[in-house]
Amino acid sequence: MVRNLVYRFNIVFVFTGILSQVVFAGGSDNQYQECPKQRGEFCIELYDPVCAVKDTGIRCIKAPCPATENVTFANSCKACSDVKVSGYESGACSDQADDKKHGESDSGK
Repeated sequence: MVRNLVYRFNIVFVFTGILSQVVFAGGSDNQYQECPKQRGEFCIELYDPVCAVKDTGIRCIKAPCPATENVTFANSCKACSDVKVSGYESGACSDQADDKKHGESDSGK
């Protein structure tokens, strides 16, 4: 009985993870995709890099300053899980300094 419940839980967990990834899969090509209003609670570990547009929180009055930045995330689900991300394009960001990915630190360099 317990083994059957564990098996069912695993099936539901995996199905929910796949469904979550499908919701955030967006289109192919390098077309900009907006993140959905309803954000996912968890994502599967799938490496399919996207270049996300993330709000920096910087607001200037006089001088032009970057209100957004491009950040590479492992996949669209992880990108859209960040509430500061408004959307993404397929593929890693080409203009990121030192090819740094989201979540990596400078430790060890």
